[in-house]
Amino acid sequence: MRVSITGLSVLLVVAGLPVTASAQSSTDPIRCQVALIDEVQVPAREEGVLKELLVQEGDLVVLDQLLARIDDDRAQMLLTSAKLKLKVAQKQAENTTNVEYAEAASAVAKAEWIQSHEANQKVPGAVTMAEMRRLVLTFHRTEWEIKQAEEDLIIAGLQAQVSEAERDAAADNLERRKVLSPLEGEVVQRHRQKGEWIKAGEPVLDIVRLNKLRVEGFLPASNYTPGEIRGRPVTVTVILTRNRAEQFTGQIVFVSPLVVQGGKRFVRAEVENRKEDGEWLLSSGWPAEMTINDIVVKQR
Repeated sequence: MRVSITGLSVLLVVAGLPVTASAQSSTDPIRCQVALIDEVQVPAREEGVLKELLVQEGDLVVLDQLLARIDDDRAQMLLTSAKLKLKVAQKQAENTTNVEYAEAASAVAKAEWIQSHEANQKVPGAVTMAEMRRLVLTFHRTEWEIKQAEEDLIIAGLQAQVSEAERDAAADNLERRKVLSPLEGEVVQRHRQKGEWIKAGEPVLDIVRLNKLRVEGFLPASNYTPGEIRGRPVTVTVILTRNRAEQFTGQIVFVSPLVVQGGKRFVRAEVENRKEDGEWLLSSGWPAEMTINDIVVKQR
């Protein structure tokens, strides 16, 4: 005998048992708009003459691709100078000659002092007191020279670290004169031409991401909770040129917790775009219809 979910629920309630049933459903098509996920004005990070502009409008670019270069001749020379200074500083930091010499000189001075002291013990007055004081002073001076040589070596090591930081700063200064793509996408506008002066922060190019797009619209809030909608797969239908219908798949990525006038809730999906004959089929601005699928509705 077939028992409906509603009939079964009534029986369970009468029996005093909790009721939890679920069913999968899809929404009616929702009117939506296609929009860009990423639209970036790529700025210059340093000022100077635009030495190279390597892309045109319509070019497809990948993440971190070199798009343009600001004059970097001086930055190249500063980096070369910083590298050479670092080599000098590292050589000085590795040079222990002064420490070794001071230690050897101290050993000789100590031996002379001990030898003179032993001579005076055998023959009192063999070495004058003035000479003994000079020998003691010489020995102590060589010990101080060891400490000074060791201190100089420590300072040379710190100077090498300073030179390394200056080398890194010079390398960063050179790198900042490159204009790199912050995303995979398509160049849609060039704001500057080769040879023009540009200030830091001014836009060089506009790039949009087209391999994935947003589809946004409003869903009646009375039908589903945000948790039932969030993360669900979607099917998006778009009427393209000459009334050609194409479908795209994606996923709900945002459901607004707010209900606006008319009892509707804002939803956003991201869908995968695709190419045909080298051109992206879907672009921002197209009207669309979106169906949200595989919604698990709990009925109590």
